[in-house]
Amino acid sequence: VYCWELWNEINATSPRTDYAPWSAWALGELKRMFPNQLTVNNLGSFSDMGAYQAYDELATERGNDFLQVHRYLDAGADLDVCRKAMDVVAASAVREMLSRRADCPAVLAEVGAVEANHAGPFRHYAKDREGTLLHDALFAALFAGSAGCGQFWHWDHQYIDGNNLWWQFRRFATAVEGLDPVAERFRPFYTESRRLKMYGLRGKTVSVVWCRDKQSTWWDELELGKRPQVLSNERVPFRNCRLDCYLPWEDRRVTVDAPTLPAFSRSIVFRVPTSAVDGIVRPH
Repeated sequence: VYCWELWNEINATSPRTDYAPWSAWALGELKRMFPNQLTVNNLGSFSDMGAYQAYDELATERGNDFLQVHRYLDAGADLDVCRKAMDVVAASAVREMLSRRADCPAVLAEVGAVEANHAGPFRHYAKDREGTLLHDALFAALFAGSAGCGQFWHWDHQYIDGNNLWWQFRRFATAVEGLDPVAERFRPFYTESRRLKMYGLRGKTVSVVWCRDKQSTWWDELELGKRPQVLSNERVPFRNCRLDCYLPWEDRRVTVDAPTLPAFSRSIVFRVPTSAVDGIVRPH
């Protein structure tokens, strides 16, 4: 056991004026009882206007050892970001946490897709046989700065197990195999091209980037039924180095000379010496 969680989505129980004093007392008691474990609290989905203030206050709670956030793709949410591509849904939630406490780890502790206002699991889950939603949530969270992959909620017959998508976790593990986040002290960065979103982690010696095709989203694939295109000759803003690439949708590695990526669809991960990143990405 590495962590004790005080309550799941505690803001669903009562107004903050009621639960905040109890939370402060209970987190202190947990820390006293379990001094060698982390202690945390959490809130419901970051999807409405009131969530900004609620998460602001969560970040100030003493005894809350890391910030966790819940965020869903939700057509009925107040916030437009909850209707965008899954990578944006996930990454933006992590950034919200890091902006509140940069000295504190952040984790996307619940992510998924639902019908409007959480009326039920997402109507397109059955169509997502290849797991594009899961893939994007896993990768986007980490590459936005989360201390781990996105934690997908609908793991059972409704989605992950029902579509037999467990292999997606192996692809994620392969993509990050051998990386040492502690030694590298990774810091997230973001850049983009006309076609690609590039989520990066800048380390002391090595940096790693996850590129996502802008034109292949859940809307295109699951709503409109479009197959993702194979992208060729896409370029990244790094020069005079080799790109150690992993193609997660093919489970294949290839090394190429920068700046041109190998052909791929949906997404690709590559590692590059941090010396090639300096001058292009502002250090954090």
